[in-house]
Amino acid sequence: MRMRPSSLLILAAAILVGGYFLSKPTQEPSIPAQVSKNQKAQSNKVVPPTSSVVAGELKLPDPVKREPVNYDSLPPREKYRFSIIRSKGLAIKGLHLSPTDEQLLIELLIERVQVGFDARDALHDTGKSNIRDLDKVLLAAEAEVDADILAEFGEDIANKVRVLLQNSSYSHFIGNTLAEKVADLGAPLSGDQTLATLFVFLESYGHPSMISKFLEQQKFELPGDLTIQDKAAILKASKTLDAVQIAALTELISARNSHYRKSFFNIP
Repeated sequence: MRMRPSSLLILAAAILVGGYFLSKPTQEPSIPAQVSKNQKAQSNKVVPPTSSVVAGELKLPDPVKREPVNYDSLPPREKYRFSIIRSKGLAIKGLHLSPTDEQLLIELLIERVQVGFDARDALHDTGKSNIRDLDKVLLAAEAEVDADILAEFGEDIANKVRVLLQNSSYSHFIGNTLAEKVADLGAPLSGDQTLATLFVFLESYGHPSMISKFLEQQKFELPGDLTIQDKAAILKASKTLDAVQIAALTELISARNSHYRKSFFNIP
């Protein structure tokens, strides 16, 4: 079935939106097979080079200091640990887990990515690498780790983690891009604010791919003008974020709109 030009435009724009939110894609390393319950008690002793346990709390890569990390020199496992903590660490703090459980969750998130890559490689070795087969094996492999997360943390936490995983572009935009900007302004995001803002985005926009559709439908005079959905998101977020943080969020959304309207929809 042929796709209409307008459908192709929206699809391509959706891909572009994901690229804007995610500064650079990462790839997953190999990790231990599975974190079992009898390993859980010791998981707080696993301290990667890019994070540490301080005063009973998970010390995340600091968006305020943006400590220099030679990402390319990290072992594969630590690359993924760093990426998960950097983009989802503040939201994980919003789950209010114990330090031990925070470390365990991160280990399971690393595992989830790794089993997906392992499944993909195994499928490739069989010569069956079409997208339909790939989706099946990825979903099956990830579902096993999702079941482990559910068993370890319960339904409420597992559902919130699922939201983080299914909306990585929002997680990165809020937990990294916005977090760094407001930290520079002296108004750092808390874990609770990060998680709440993520759910505000979901409620206001739906899936991240919808943003490009809203931008195409609402062509305003200025490229940086806000869409109806943007205004709704900012209004809802104002119940969680302070004035400095809201101003920063508004500026980032406007910049995003300007970028896409100018580069993709040919709006001057």
